Amino acid sequence: MIQLSFKEHEKIIQALSQGDSLIGLLSSQKGKTFETISLLTKYLPLKDSLQCVSQLDQAGSSLISKLLKECVYPSFMFLFSYFMILFFSHVLLPAMQEYTDASSTWMMSFLEILFSGILLFLFCVFLFRNRFMERLLFIKRFTTIRFAILLEALLHISLPTSQALEILSQYPSIQKISLPMYQQLQKGKTFMEILQSISIMDPGFIPLFQIGLETNVSKLLNIYIQKTTHVLSKEIKRFSIGVQILAYSSVGLMVLFVYQIMLMPLNMLNSI
Repeated sequence: MIQLSFKEHEKIIQALSQGDSLIGLLSSQKGKTFETISLLTKYLPLKDSLQCVSQLDQAGSSLISKLLKECVYPSFMFLFSYFMILFFSHVLLPAMQEYTDASSTWMMSFLEILFSGILLFLFCVFLFRNRFMERLLFIKRFTTIRFAILLEALLHISLPTSQALEILSQYPSIQKISLPMYQQLQKGKTFMEILQSISIMDPGFIPLFQIGLETNVSKLLNIYIQKTTHVLSKEIKRFSIGVQILAYSSVGLMVLFVYQIMLMPLNMLNSI
């Protein structure tokens, strides 16, 4: 199994023959995946830990990589259009000043201001992403689903909820949920009071968790995970379509305006 699973299987087998444990070898590696394995294998069997990591990847890295793949080409087209507009506005139009009129300058200036405004907005979002992103429902769902996956894995082995939260409070990517939950639970607050006070919590998680407290938390967490994974996939699809519409519209506007400008010298010759 090690030979099939790892490229450097010879080194792993050699380390195992010297008395090292497989869990210890995996935990010593760098990266978020191995950090998660290191955390979970303290409480879960290796098989369950790997299944949990796989589920986290499907609800996290896979969704993000899908988003990036679908947005890279449209984003490139948008930037290409923007640089073409700058080229026409500051290089070509001044050279064609004798053959163009004020309307052509206005058209290119309008496009330049429009595209610059969009890029400035995106830059501000990136600059203040920590403050801005946490208000987005997509980010709330993305963070909460990771919390739900890890919590469900620990509850599946019959750990008390308070102990599971104590363990998850050590996990960096979900600490904004798990740490305040654990701290406030220690102060005697109810789960519903705690969940409603956490700003980054997905509102859709709260009623399902409340039902789970009355029935079976683990099953309701599974329902939330499946439902939210499907919702996130649909949101990524809609977002990528929006980016494509913006990119193709920008290319269409640029081509239309440039075509009109390039026709102006010909129109002048026809009028002579």
